[in-house]
Amino acid sequence: MRSCLPYGGNDFFVLSAPLRRRVAVSRFARQKIFVRSGKRREKCCTAQGFSSLGLGVVIVARKLGGARVNTVPHFAGRRWNALGGSVLDHSLESLIHRLRGLCDNMEPETFVDHEMVFLLKGQQASPFVLRARRSLDRAGAPWHLRYLGQPEMGDKNRHALVRNCVDIATSENLTDFLMEMGFRMDHEFVARGHLFRKGIMKIVVYKIFRILVPGNTDNTEALSLSYLVELSVVAPAGQDMVSDDMRNFAEQLKPLVHLEKIDPKRLM
Repeated sequence: MRSCLPYGGNDFFVLSAPLRRRVAVSRFARQKIFVRSGKRREKCCTAQGFSSLGLGVVIVARKLGGARVNTVPHFAGRRWNALGGSVLDHSLESLIHRLRGLCDNMEPETFVDHEMVFLLKGQQASPFVLRARRSLDRAGAPWHLRYLGQPEMGDKNRHALVRNCVDIATSENLTDFLMEMGFRMDHEFVARGHLFRKGIMKIVVYKIFRILVPGNTDNTEALSLSYLVELSVVAPAGQDMVSDDMRNFAEQLKPLVHLEKIDPKRLM
């Protein structure tokens, strides 16, 4: 779940909700949305619309100091491949020790993130969902906005869950922007855990904490006596072999944790 963005630099973006009418692009282009670049705050003056995954999106950005504003490349072809599982608290240290031996030779990252899930209800049967996440332990880190599409049916023999993925860094006014777009927050939580890497694979071991007072991330309690374990790869469409690599890695974690292809409908 922790974002691994394919681009960097000091450019930040704000994405809009799906647009019901294309004319909405010009309306949002006139809004004075603030973005951040380095130590400067500037008013947006340009908007660029594009469509990916059937999702109408507006990128609001500004060229600063003659620098080129990055666009977001190849979103239509990116797929999120994932396996999931869980481990009880008393087995956490054993799993961390196993991952240190299997993963790249570097210290795992620790993180404390605050995630907010926003819904936009329309005529469709299910609401449109966006996830906004920010780091609580890294001052100045950008917000992350994530969209995950419906699971691909495809080949039933595929070893991992596959979904279209859009993941982008934004300015700090993201939540206000989403509210203005008509989204409403459904729930929020804090995630604390460890991030390991094995090549292009990410392994995240984290615990979910309920926020007792809305908006107060200091007042939380654990939801369970276990940690969630997520193995994921974000790769271009057509690279189905990554699921085989993920399965082989997951086999090395048994019997400490059993990672499997999880149907999101079972979690609803």
